[in-house]
Amino acid sequence: MHEALRFSGEVICATISRIADKWFVSLSVKLESATASCENQAVVGVDLCIKSLATLSSGDVFEAPKPLKKSLKKLKRLQRGLCRRQKDSHNRYKLKQQIAKVHAKIVNIRQNSLHQLTNYLTKNFSNIAIEDLNVKGMLANKNLARAIADIGFYEFKRQLEYKSFLRGNYLLTVDKWFPSSKQCSNCGHKKTDLKLSERVYHCDSCGLERDRDLNAAFNLKNVLNTGSSSEINACRQDGSVTTCGSNQLG
Repeated sequence: MHEALRFSGEVICATISRIADKWFVSLSVKLESATASCENQAVVGVDLCIKSLATLSSGDVFEAPKPLKKSLKKLKRLQRGLCRRQKDSHNRYKLKQQIAKVHAKIVNIRQNSLHQLTNYLTKNFSNIAIEDLNVKGMLANKNLARAIADIGFYEFKRQLEYKSFLRGNYLLTVDKWFPSSKQCSNCGHKKTDLKLSERVYHCDSCGLERDRDLNAAFNLKNVLNTGSSSEINACRQDGSVTTCGSNQLG
């Protein structure tokens, strides 16, 4: 079996790995030309949430596939059967292979959805703003830990960072204490008491009514629209904003 190399360049090294019952070869290639940069100068704010994978300030919503949630019953059934199998038996080995296949499928579905989202963002928006979520702290919540892990917040940020670097996007990470959900994206009024169950943001000052996640995405976009590169670098020193990327704000 063979497959043509999709990139023109020099093969530096190869890494062989096994996932479940399949073998893979990963090639490191020194490219002859750089990745095509993003020519669209559009600005977007991205709000990550549990209900959906991401809400963009453009109004687009990317739904989360939640593969672990959908496969949980099957995993529980297989793992119960594994406990009843005799140690080192052939049937126990077959069940372990089945469980490994389910986990591999879960990872592939999650990775595919994240790659589609990060590719869309870096190809269509030169300036991107996201929130620096405290994923470790969120995972400490026993009621939300499984749902958060099923979405893959950390992997999303990792993919977005390296793709932004390759395509020359300007990626701005706003501090986790920025009140993106509590602040009105129209007038800037901040609500002190906003419950998690309130899915529609209603501003007591200007009367704006907007989806909670869309309002947060607009607030993140406003940080990009109102700040220059020099102001962002100054903010970076006191920890309020961090940046990654080579382009200047347009």
